[in-house]
Amino acid sequence: MVSERDGILAEIVPGPPNPEAKLEAAMSEAERTKQLSLEHDYAIKIKRADLGWFGVIFGSEAHASIVVAFVVVIMGFGTAIALWTVAYFTGRPEFWSSEAHVALAAATSALGYVFGRGSKDAPGK
Repeated sequence: MVSERDGILAEIVPGPPNPEAKLEAAMSEAERTKQLSLEHDYAIKIKRADLGWFGVIFGSEAHASIVVAFVVVIMGFGTAIALWTVAYFTGRPEFWSSEAHVALAAATSALGYVFGRGSKDAPGK
């Protein structure tokens, strides 16, 4: 039989913590964390499958055009430098220089696309 004093004291002051309840709470939290981890891994696998091999190399649909244009810029400038070097070391600089100018035109066109695209994507425009 519990006295009136002990009943009121038990309502005011919590008793010693129940270790079984703590264990149950920890186990349910671990299970929830495991479930969230599995859901996250599944979402990553779905995104990778959606991208495909082209998307893995160049990025998502929103960024692929900019990345391809950047590759064209790098290749165009590299080709122009290589052709000017060949023009310097060979006896036909007119031919190689004109080819270098074509590569430079492609690179600057791609560069214009990148910066023109960036200004359209900016907020407020």
